Amino acid sequence: MPERLYSTEGNKNHKGRKAEDLTGKTFGNLTVLERAGNKGGKIIWSCRCICGNTTTANSYELKNLIKKSCGCLKKESGKRLDITGRRYGKLTAICPTGRKNPQESVIWKCRCDCGNETEAAVAELNRGNKKSCGCLKEEYQQLLHDRLHLIDGTCVEWLRDRKSRSDNISGSRGVFRQRNGRYRVSVGFKKKIYYIGIFDTYEDAVQARHEAEHLVHDGFLEALRVWESKAEQDSDWAVSNPFGFDVTKEGGKLVIHNSVEEIPIMKEPGKVIHP
Repeated sequence: MPERLYSTEGNKNHKGRKAEDLTGKTFGNLTVLERAGNKGGKIIWSCRCICGNTTTANSYELKNLIKKSCGCLKKESGKRLDITGRRYGKLTAICPTGRKNPQESVIWKCRCDCGNETEAAVAELNRGNKKSCGCLKEEYQQLLHDRLHLIDGTCVEWLRDRKSRSDNISGSRGVFRQRNGRYRVSVGFKKKIYYIGIFDTYEDAVQARHEAEHLVHDGFLEALRVWESKAEQDSDWAVSNPFGFDVTKEGGKLVIHNSVEEIPIMKEPGKVIHP
């Protein structure tokens, strides 16, 4: 996404170029919050320091790292900030390492609740960018895995509970209105997108999408149901016949390949106009 530029009068520099919007950008320990006016012909920005204080700085000071903090860096250089014993998520600060990161933030040795030790810069800790030795991320991943029932690389819960996407202005998942007024239809499965066709009317496009969902998504769930039923009756058969369900496109049509039973090829729905 292109950076936002000010276009209102008075936002141009002496060469007539539009001033760059620094909102949200970070310079040293300062994160720009909003524009705070002009002073001496320069744009002034309100910034938040990682220590929690707010300060102001002009664009030149920020972009050239002349001002990198509210002043706490200078205080820290004279009297180093002691965070010994402070907790940041699952981390407890133990002692400084004597080293700094490229942003001049002191790196501390920390002990995680899991027992491991790790290192983190004070800036990372204060911003909440580091809350564990890495075990927290692993816990989240395991929790996600436990909550999502993955079979053959497909999330079963997602297929069962699928709803229309809120970012699709056509109102139907997989149906996208083109500039020429026609509708492009596709269906996703196993991180792949399969093109269905271009349709003159919204109704025909939605019908084609529903047929594709029935073939692919509902077909997957039905095949899985049949496989699980057989697996419960014969565990040896299940080991010898692992579940599999794949989609290919042959001759412009979707074809299903599965380890349970043959599913008929979907006939081409509606009136398709190829681009």
